[in-house]
Amino acid sequence: MEIQTTLQPAVYEQKLMRIMHRLPHKRVLQLLDFAQFLELQISEDHNEWQDKEKTGDEMLSPRILGLHQGQGWMSDDFNEPLSGAFWLGEE
Repeated sequence: MEIQTTLQPAVYEQKLMRIMHRLPHKRVLQLLDFAQFLELQISEDHNEWQDKEKTGDEMLSPRILGLHQGQGWMSDDFNEPLSGAFWLGEE
């Protein structure tokens, strides 16, 4: 099926309505789902484009020093080699 790119929006709408009226209800629902998917993609592409317009610090949220201080920990044997049993899944 060749897509014509010179049609006016009203012509696209008429062609789409003719096709839709010939489809079974289940296929109309699939068509609607696909149209919503495309609409979401356009929205995401637009948001991504807007994000690319921002530069430097505008894209990053401000850093807060010490926000999670004391909430992490590291085992005392962190730097010790792992046993063979660990690598063989026996541990």
